Amino acid sequence: MPVRLEFPPELLAEPFTGSYAESLGVPRRRLNGQAFARLFRDVYVSAAVQVDEATRRRAAILLVPGAALSHTSAAEHWRFPLPLSLHRDVVHLAVGFGAQAAHVRGLRVHELRLGSGDVVTDGGVAVLSPSRTMLDLAPWLSLADLTAATDWAVRQGLVTKAELAESAYQAKGHRGVRRLRGAVGLCDPGAESPQESRLRVVLVCAGLPRPECNVDIDDAREQFIARGDLVYREHKVVVEYDGAVHLEDAQRIRDAARRNDLIAVGWTVLTFTSESMRAPDDAVRTVWDALVSRGWNPPTPAPTPLESGVIKPPKRPR
Repeated sequence: MPVRLEFPPELLAEPFTGSYAESLGVPRRRLNGQAFARLFRDVYVSAAVQVDEATRRRAAILLVPGAALSHTSAAEHWRFPLPLSLHRDVVHLAVGFGAQAAHVRGLRVHELRLGSGDVVTDGGVAVLSPSRTMLDLAPWLSLADLTAATDWAVRQGLVTKAELAESAYQAKGHRGVRRLRGAVGLCDPGAESPQESRLRVVLVCAGLPRPECNVDIDDAREQFIARGDLVYREHKVVVEYDGAVHLEDAQRIRDAARRNDLIAVGWTVLTFTSESMRAPDDAVRTVWDALVSRGWNPPTPAPTPLESGVIKPPKRPR
């Protein structure tokens, strides 16, 4: 329903509180009609606004003065790749220790010890910085998921590896800091998809060599053949992760031609999918055997068993 023109323009685009509406001369009772939708207790938005998760996050901040988006809400603001299983039905906010926290359905307010650079403003929204967000997510994510997030954030220029390393160093004793240090060590901004990052972490944690990410492969005449996802150049093995886009007919045709070109010049091409990631030990063994067949001398007789925190998240968010 169109919003009636007599409402102040300040109420027509962004979430607002009932007290703000009253300060503009609009009584609360008029907010309960069809012109507005209530998002939280005493927080409204024009019915003409299409409400999405970003709108809900901006609305939530109005309830807690001085708060900033945190945890998964901050991660979604920065567009970090998160596993679909991660709990997202509330908006997470952070306040400093001793701040008055609102108890509102749909919000989770965390009292945190915040440093001077931990809170930033992005697009007019107070949010924890990418490096602080990564630190707070560490207890909730597996090593593979956390590394996928660091790969993406560094690649996008949101944060540097040095900044993440410094954040982890300064956070001695913080829950999950060891996992964050591991993710920083594994971080490779050359990765181009979260699942590719997760596959790489699985391989490295199982004792395989660290591959190059998304590099060009040339033939003996230095003519370009293809670009590989995870490349073991010395042993001429390339590991590919095929996501949903590779199911499209045109892409499948290009993929087949590309693989044939690689095989023709002596490369082994191994392809994995989301189904493969459900049995990571099998994927590890496949790559391990391919490298051994190409002359790799492994440091141990068999792959290192994957620790539970590599793939499975160690802690569910509250």
